[in-house]
Amino acid sequence: MNTLKKYKLELGLILIYLLPPIGIGAFLVTGWTEIVHTIKKKNMKLSSTSIFFFMLLVSSVGSSIILHSPKNLLITFLILGYWGIYLKGKKSFSLSLFNRIKTIAIYGGIYSVFSGFLKPILTKYFILGFFTGSVYLGSQAPDTPRLIGNAFNPNFTAFLLLLSFIFLLADIVYKFAGSKKRVTFARMILLAILIWGLYETASRSIIICMFVLILTLIIRLNKKIGYF
Repeated sequence: MNTLKKYKLELGLILIYLLPPIGIGAFLVTGWTEIVHTIKKKNMKLSSTSIFFFMLLVSSVGSSIILHSPKNLLITFLILGYWGIYLKGKKSFSLSLFNRIKTIAIYGGIYSVFSGFLKPILTKYFILGFFTGSVYLGSQAPDTPRLIGNAFNPNFTAFLLLLSFIFLLADIVYKFAGSKKRVTFARMILLAILIWGLYETASRSIIICMFVLILTLIIRLNKKIGYF
C-alpha cells in the first residue's frame, strides 16, 4: 500500500497508456483530492500558473452560462483535475520522479504506436476497445486510416507521441553532449518508431512540430553549424 502511495503519479501515468479511461479517472481523482487538500490547508499560493488555471476555470463556467450548456461544466471539473495534478507534481517533484515520468512517456508512446497493429483485435468487442483506447471518438468516420493508437483519436495520439518524441530527443541530446558523445542504436530505433507513428496520425501541426524539432537537433549537434 505504501508503494502504491509513493508511486501514485507514475502508476496513474502507466494506466493512461494501458487503460486510458481508468488512468484518466485515477488522475482526475488524484487532482481533485489535491485541490481539496490544498484549500483546506490554505496553502494555495499566487503564481502565474495558478492565475492561468483560475482564468481557465472562469472561462469554462462563463461559456457554460452564456451558451446555456451545462455539459461545459464537465470541462471545469477537468481543469480542476489538471490543476490538482500540477500542484501534486510540483509538491513531490524530484529528479528521480522526472526520470521515471520520462521513461514511462517514451515507452508509452512506443506502445501507442504498436497498439495500432492490434486495433482489429482490440476493437472486436466495444468494451475492450473502449478500455484500451482503441475505439474512435471524434467527428470523422470511424474507419479513418489514421493511427488511433490508445487515445481514442488520432489528434490525441499525436500529442502523446510528440511528448514521447520530445523526451527521447532531449535524452539523445543529453547523451551526445556527454563525455563519450555516443547515442545507442536502440534509441535511434525508438526515435524512428515514434517518427513513423507521428506520420501515421496525419496530424499536420504535430508533424510540423516534429520536423522543427529534428531540424533543431541537427543544428544543435552539428559543430559546423554551431551550438546555440
